[in-house]
Amino acid sequence: MPWIRHIIFALRALLRHPGYLSLNLLGFGLGLACAFLALLFAWQEFRVDRFFDGGERTYRVGCSFMNMGGFASGPEALVPEILAHCPAVECGTRLKKYSTEKVIIGERTFEEENVLYVDSLFFRMFGYPFLSGNPGAVMRSADEVVLSATLAKKYFGDEPAVGQTIRAGEAGKDYRVTAVVGALPHASHLDGNMWLPLYSKLQNKVQPEWYSAAFYSYVRLREGASVKDLEKSLQDMLRTKIYPLYGGNTPFNLWLNGNTSFRWIVQPFRDIYLQSRLNFETGGGGDPDKVYGFLLIGCFILLIAMVNYVNLVTARASVRAKEIGIRKTLGISRGGLIRDLLLESVLFGLGAAGVGLLAAAGLLAAFKEITGSTMLDLTRYRFELNAGMILFALPVSILTGIYPALFLSRIQPTTVLKGEWGLQGNKNLRSALVVGQFTLALMLLIGSLGVFRQLDFMQQRDWGFRRDGICVVENVDLLGEKAQAFHRELSLQNGVEAASLSASLPAGSTMYFQTYQTPEMPQPISVKSFMVDGGFIPTLEMRLQLGRNFNAEMPTDTSNVILNEMAVKTLGLGADPLGAQLNGKLKVIGVVSDFNYETLHNPVGPLVLQYKPRQHFYAIARVAPERTGEFLQNAKDLWLKMAPGKPFSYYFLDESLAELSEKEAIIGKGVLLFTGLALFIACLGLFGLATFLTAQRSKEIGIRKVLGASIAGILRLLSVDFIKLVFIALLLATPLAWYGLQRWLEGFAYRTDIAWWIPLTAGLLAMLVAVVTVGFQSMRAALANPVNSLRNE
Repeated sequence: MPWIRHIIFALRALLRHPGYLSLNLLGFGLGLACAFLALLFAWQEFRVDRFFDGGERTYRVGCSFMNMGGFASGPEALVPEILAHCPAVECGTRLKKYSTEKVIIGERTFEEENVLYVDSLFFRMFGYPFLSGNPGAVMRSADEVVLSATLAKKYFGDEPAVGQTIRAGEAGKDYRVTAVVGALPHASHLDGNMWLPLYSKLQNKVQPEWYSAAFYSYVRLREGASVKDLEKSLQDMLRTKIYPLYGGNTPFNLWLNGNTSFRWIVQPFRDIYLQSRLNFETGGGGDPDKVYGFLLIGCFILLIAMVNYVNLVTARASVRAKEIGIRKTLGISRGGLIRDLLLESVLFGLGAAGVGLLAAAGLLAAFKEITGSTMLDLTRYRFELNAGMILFALPVSILTGIYPALFLSRIQPTTVLKGEWGLQGNKNLRSALVVGQFTLALMLLIGSLGVFRQLDFMQQRDWGFRRDGICVVENVDLLGEKAQAFHRELSLQNGVEAASLSASLPAGSTMYFQTYQTPEMPQPISVKSFMVDGGFIPTLEMRLQLGRNFNAEMPTDTSNVILNEMAVKTLGLGADPLGAQLNGKLKVIGVVSDFNYETLHNPVGPLVLQYKPRQHFYAIARVAPERTGEFLQNAKDLWLKMAPGKPFSYYFLDESLAELSEKEAIIGKGVLLFTGLALFIACLGLFGLATFLTAQRSKEIGIRKVLGASIAGILRLLSVDFIKLVFIALLLATPLAWYGLQRWLEGFAYRTDIAWWIPLTAGLLAMLVAVVTVGFQSMRAALANPVNSLRNE
């Protein structure tokens, strides 16, 4: 069979030089792995929430009020009101999400994550794969629970879970398992492990609190209905339901544009994961910049690998020139020659796919080890990785092989057989390709250095308060009247330097906004507020610039406030704000330095500290490092004594604040990993090219040595051309990387500059790598005995 002969011939051609084949396979396989992982990662991110039936007609309705920023959640009464008065809506559901809940099975106790409280319409609206139970009949009573298959196996082993009983939630209520749900085919921002009935979380008021933002509301439109129909109904609801309760005597249009207004936020369901940046999202959303960034990096690395292949194949054209000349003399057409050369590329691509799969497994493990984040969910996408790598490698290898095939097939047999054919005409192309691949690698290197400089700046920046050593105990409101006693006991523990009860914290999960107005202001403005006690400022070691702190011995302090510097400016209180009156009843008694209570992406805003010693969600303590373990054990024992059966939950403030920059840290570490790979792949090509070109010049080197050339002179001769190419690449890469880095830094309110030494360091590092790579082969050639290269002359 003719194709078998062609395949055998192509395999022989590939295996004839195993050293070059190994270099090419390693570089090309790594390039394929990086590019395909980036492609599969992007596909994974864009598939989130796009598999539910009717998802294109589904929307989430959030809200914004009192200039507090947008909320992903909304009022309790929203969905029932929409279903009753909006004909465009086909169905709707509401839910609450809890990060953890305590579960008791017999004598065993578990802390489960991703617990959703849902109503009876949830599973009819979102098509989860039910393994047992009826999705149309669950959640109709207050004692039902639906489990994931993972939890059902964990709790009951091989026994049927339906009909079993578990105890869950803060109240420790018994629930009957009525269904088991299998894994979703793709990820969703509504991923869950356990679904409990929402009834226990409803307020059951005759007139629900419309200004709350406690429930996530989803609606699906009827076929043919427009989102404008939904928005019109929401606007009518705003006028008839919310404005009468909170508009006062202000005309509707003035109220709607004022600081105390209420607005709806309607978001397409499929855009939530990647596009939504509202407060209190159901979980960590995706980042389109991260997706496109990794796609771009993957493309860069693949281009570097493709350049290596083209450079090495065309550089070695002189080795194959006689073979091609003889084959053409024997009658093979140019088309047949191109076919055979492309077949070599296909077989090479299959081999590179195998290397790529091994490299992909290593890269995923390295990415998780370095960044602490999983790049790809292999529980869902292992088949796509294995099959996709082969399907991806074939067209890429064919595309890469087109130019070498066209170049080699142009060789004229008469020129070759006369010994007149040379590679000089291809030298400029090889140089351009080397410059191109090092330009891409240097852009990545400069970018990664800039990212890490910003991360270090964020780590070292003075946030205006102490971050380290602050332990936060959550859910202190569960203690009720015992909270004050818990606080006093914590204060007396060994190693505790200061302690406080507070309803608010930097990067905390609670948010308060209130309107404030001085006698001189025509309209009130909405300002973020922290509800704290007298220990808050000393525990966090905030800097009190003017006035005094709150004092528990002074009951009148409940009518006093402390402002940050930005609040003084925003409220127009001038250089002496002490004693100023707000809202006619609040007096300013102090001013603290501005401090960052949000991510460094946002500037410090105005903030008011109110003295509310009985309003608290957190107990915070500044603990000596050597006493941390002892403190945590004592705090847990004290909690279990005062609140038996309720989960003890804590975290450290510096770790919580670090999570605010986690996205940047993952990007920085990921870019560094891929930058290292880009440099490595570029150096593989450079090594192969230097090896071949050094071999081509072996006779010239031998003659120079016989004529007295020094080893240093030969090293300079063989290396200087490559160093020039890397220098040209640095000149090209610097402005491009500088521009991209500057655009990225614009997303931070507080950012470092792009130091001059960043491109210089990147260039020196790249030149050092190139010198070492080329110098190894140059040194071998310089130390070789000239007799060996000249014995045939």
